[in-house]
Amino acid sequence: MRWGGGLVGLSLLFGLAVPVQAAGVVARHAWLAQLVKQDRFDPVWLDDLLGEFEAGARPRVPPKPAVPRTCFTTQPPVVKAQVEKEGRRLMSTHKDLLKRVEKHYGVPAPFVVALWGIESRYGTDMGNFPILKSLFTQAVGRSSRVPFFREQLREFLLLSREEGWDPRVPKGSYDGAIGQVQMLPGTLRRHAVDFDGDGRRAVYSSPADVLGSIAAYLADNGWRRGQPYSLPVAGKPPPGVAVSRTLSKMPPWKWWRKKGLRLAPGVAEPPADLPTALIKLEERGRDRYHVVFNNFRVVTLWNRYRPFAMGVGELAARVARKGSRE
Repeated sequence: MRWGGGLVGLSLLFGLAVPVQAAGVVARHAWLAQLVKQDRFDPVWLDDLLGEFEAGARPRVPPKPAVPRTCFTTQPPVVKAQVEKEGRRLMSTHKDLLKRVEKHYGVPAPFVVALWGIESRYGTDMGNFPILKSLFTQAVGRSSRVPFFREQLREFLLLSREEGWDPRVPKGSYDGAIGQVQMLPGTLRRHAVDFDGDGRRAVYSSPADVLGSIAAYLADNGWRRGQPYSLPVAGKPPPGVAVSRTLSKMPPWKWWRKKGLRLAPGVAEPPADLPTALIKLEERGRDRYHVVFNNFRVVTLWNRYRPFAMGVGELAARVARKGSRE
């Protein structure tokens, strides 16, 4: 993942602008020329880097699985058991590291491990698409997401400069998610951390950087130490009580309680003033209702799909049951 040396000139090595007339792919795309001006990328370096992709085939779009890997709640029981077992093993293997991460960021270790497992199967499935090619070919496409991919390509080039990566080397998801954390380039630049202190954010290879970066993202986005995540509701909500359309504004639990909402038998109630939302998910063939709190909302900033966030909570509970405090 590191840049080569020797025959590579300094301007090519770091992509720094030099007084060379732009040509080729940069001259044909004004937004690339803007990168030269804004971020001091060498136009010759960009031409060499991206020119081979412009006329090439679009990367193969991966087929969508019947059950998305990132939706843990709907995985077959055998898959759940495998992910849970490996998560418990890693909780034990990295218990000292996870204690340091939890102490520093205030995010419980089971939630950090759950996101690791769901996103990349603990680093065993990080995607096999060349990130540079995937981002560039979608950045010159015709979809409504072109501006998004142009910005992520810029972020990836800046990230490569910062980390000393050869941009041709990293692989990830079709949309450009990187490493064991599966963060997009812009997200990774803002939130990934060098938790092991070796001067690199090694999200492909360092458990410390991977786990620290996951916790840092959650903490940066408002994770609150010691608060509940979600609680099951007893049956269906009373008539006139609707599920929450947004998680950005949550009334206090006492408001829902006054409307007649009740939790499942045996479930302890949250504090009366705790901001609370009501969601509905299809689980095991029927609708089920849950109240969720701020930390659930934070995970929806990672992935806005509510079943994803519920799956994170489910896996966190599973990996915490055994082997989490040996």
